[in-house]
Amino acid sequence: MWMEKYFMIKTEGHVLVITIMQCPESNVVCLECDTEEEVYRLIRKMDCEITFAQPFHWRHSGQSVWRGRKADFFFVKEGAYFRRIDFKFIRWIKAEGSYCKLFMDNARELLLSFNLTEITSYLPVQDFVRVHRSYIVNINSVDSFIGNMLFIGNCRIPISKSHKNEVLERLNLIGEV
Repeated sequence: MWMEKYFMIKTEGHVLVITIMQCPESNVVCLECDTEEEVYRLIRKMDCEITFAQPFHWRHSGQSVWRGRKADFFFVKEGAYFRRIDFKFIRWIKAEGSYCKLFMDNARELLLSFNLTEITSYLPVQDFVRVHRSYIVNINSVDSFIGNMLFIGNCRIPISKSHKNEVLERLNLIGEV
């Protein structure tokens, strides 16, 4: 038996209506609103996994990222679609001014309208580490390193002095071979 509860938030000129449907197995939250920016702000504050039952259109931004907090992926807006990006397929991320570029397993590159600091908040800390002011790497993608240089495939990624200790701790070193 479904039981519906409603929660309303009034914003400047708009009303955000959240319908909360509860069933024995899980809680489902349906979000309906004229301003998607309000929905986006609310989603960022919620500590749960969220799935959209219908297409979600972002009129106010050219590119958006949404992620389920307990998920191993996020969605990146490409044109009219949201593309799922699994964290395990991201090899490294490079800063490109106020943007960042994702380098994927399949040699695909995605340019996002987020800076490196912003994108860090979406990544799982157990898998990603900042190695330089311009680079974040997926620890699971590192093939080798020497001195202040990491190698992922045939790409060389610098390790800055300020990040080297953390990088070495995260690389799970067990001694000399």
